[in-house]
Amino acid sequence: MFVASLYFAPALPAYTDLETKSLTLDCTSPSSYLKYCLSEEKCRKYDFLKSITDNHTVTCKVALYGNQENIKAIFESWDVVPPLSFTASTNLFHSDKEGLCTYFQINNVTIGDKQITDPTCPTLTHANTTVNCDDVSFMSYIDAPPMPYEELLTHYQFWMYLFCIIVAWCGLAVTVVMSDTVCFQLLGAAANKYGQQRLFGSLGWGTLVVIAGALIDYASEGDAQKDYTPAFVLTFSILFIDLFVATRLQIEGNEKQSGTAGAIARLICEPRIVLFVICCVVVGISTGILWTFQDSNEGPVEQESTPKCTDPQRWFCVSVH
Repeated sequence: MFVASLYFAPALPAYTDLETKSLTLDCTSPSSYLKYCLSEEKCRKYDFLKSITDNHTVTCKVALYGNQENIKAIFESWDVVPPLSFTASTNLFHSDKEGLCTYFQINNVTIGDKQITDPTCPTLTHANTTVNCDDVSFMSYIDAPPMPYEELLTHYQFWMYLFCIIVAWCGLAVTVVMSDTVCFQLLGAAANKYGQQRLFGSLGWGTLVVIAGALIDYASEGDAQKDYTPAFVLTFSILFIDLFVATRLQIEGNEKQSGTAGAIARLICEPRIVLFVICCVVVGISTGILWTFQDSNEGPVEQESTPKCTDPQRWFCVSVH
């Protein structure tokens, strides 16, 4: 039940002070662009852009760094002088994708009291940038780091989620032990068929995982974020079926058996018992590693080569429609 209760847990508030993420400013004619490139194709990466059906405005701070000659040439083409404080707008609905790169056209730039429509440069000029936007979905699209750990701990939603997870996993541990015990009780003299029971249990679990994943993808088609409603509905349905079946199980009375140290030692010395224990340990450790680190394969964020956000000389704002 606590696993299912995660569906009703309140979401974290939108975090508007996301860390910066590097993009490239391509200033050219007849238009200038903010360019974001992937190192490799990622499944469903472009769902966020596909979900946009109309103008979508995002306000970003942008810092230029790198080749100073290129930066100077861009400012001269726009007829402005640093330090900068301006707003630029682009239309995400009309963003262009070429290979692994996505281009966001800058429609206008406002610098102080001056507004520049369709800012351009006579020749193609590149400048490295970092951006800091107030739209969580857009920052997630460009792979910005998530909410800082210290900030996360200040929200009650996190602690509610953690509590539900802890109780759910405690319940899962008890359920696994009890289900194995009940399985042996039902098998009786045919306890050697326990492996077959586990096999069919694993087949059922694996099949439901595939079905749940397919339903989630279907429900999330065209959305920027995953919709896990089908998985929770499936969980509730299977839970009630389990409760119905459990009330119909006929389990004979308890049998108390006393084990000795010698009997346990003899079991440990049997190769098949040792192999079973090793498999349980290896699979358990592997599962923990996968579930913990599956979303941490992007590597550390390089920050030494990007400018500090407090540098007043190179900051401006971008509004993305």
